[in-house]
Amino acid sequence: MWTKEINMGQPPRCQAMTGLRGDQVADLVTAVFELLDGVWQPVKGRRRVLGLYRAVVLALFLMRRNESQAVAGELFGCSQSTVSRIVRRLRPLLRAVTADFAGQIRQQTKRSAVLVDGFLAPTGNRAGVADLYSGKRHTAGLNVQAVSDLVGRLIDTGLPVPGARHDSKALAESGIADRWANHLQPGGPGMLADLGYLGTGAITGTRKPPQRRTDRDPTRLQPSDQQHPRGSRTRDRLPGQLEGPRHRLARTPHRLPRSTTHRHRT
Repeated sequence: MWTKEINMGQPPRCQAMTGLRGDQVADLVTAVFELLDGVWQPVKGRRRVLGLYRAVVLALFLMRRNESQAVAGELFGCSQSTVSRIVRRLRPLLRAVTADFAGQIRQQTKRSAVLVDGFLAPTGNRAGVADLYSGKRHTAGLNVQAVSDLVGRLIDTGLPVPGARHDSKALAESGIADRWANHLQPGGPGMLADLGYLGTGAITGTRKPPQRRTDRDPTRLQPSDQQHPRGSRTRDRLPGQLEGPRHRLARTPHRLPRSTTHRHRT
């Protein structure tokens, strides 16, 4: 059994690192162990620093958190080169183990609504590459469009585009609009997005309607627009509304002048 291959003990809490429960991680380790034909530690030669369980947790941790390999080596008690070898060895196996489940989730999303949003992957300024600076986020990077189901599981990502691109334009340039065209059509499953995707066919909210102005004075709100904060101010009320005791102006100042005979104590 793969539990015999564990070295240096099982981590007490792996859900914060991997986002999976303990039984889910155990199922992954069992499936990976079967793909390895029951051999993780070499029969001859130097043994691996990490057992199979900790090696799988290490690979899942890097895939989820995107930390540097040097930091992962400090956490798991190994070198950066060891982390690199383990990730190169286990990442294809993890992809093969979860291929069927990922295919089922993808087929479900073809028939249901999905979420789409973009994030900026920081790259810094690069010579010879234009339009990397994003004025919205005040940094240089690449705009990456991501699609997930309603639970939040990642389904698809588009090709990176320059960070200066708006989300509505990046949706088309990244290829997401073509691959998920059925969700953007009227009557389709639907693609939920924020106001940055107006005009793309995605289901978005509505912008705040513009303030209505009077014909005589374009800078003054109509009396019916009481929902605007300016409508509740005293200077925006009509003269007839100031006659009531609630809106009557005070006859005495709020702060009396300081007496000239007052002396400060030294």
